[in-house]
Amino acid sequence: MGKVKINYCSARTNTQIIGTNNEHVMSIVYFSINGRSYECKVQQPYGGSDGTFEEDPLEVFIPDELKNELNYEQFRQATEKYYRMCVGSEGMLGVKGENIQLSSLFFERNHVEEIETTTKSGAW
Repeated sequence: MGKVKINYCSARTNTQIIGTNNEHVMSIVYFSINGRSYECKVQQPYGGSDGTFEEDPLEVFIPDELKNELNYEQFRQATEKYYRMCVGSEGMLGVKGENIQLSSLFFERNHVEEIETTTKSGAW
């Protein structure tokens, strides 16, 4: 397997509600690979186990054209790491508190992660 560098550059929160029993986040993360731009949807499943999006894994939707190209779990982990660098109690936004609603916030932060590519084998 080879490796590829993902150059993350920004994230946009479309909807974020914090501190309620319906807490959730839906966002887009922007990145490039080998000079080509991509975006992926990121969301927190409703009903987090601890009442906060800080602990439960985020759902990361890999772009269709990269589904058979990248190791999905490594991509998900790298994208979640980048997203949390932008949003959350430890991120640039530094959100802490109760019943906060945010929408259409844009974060610019450059970060590079290296992950494995998938093999093109047709074997099971």
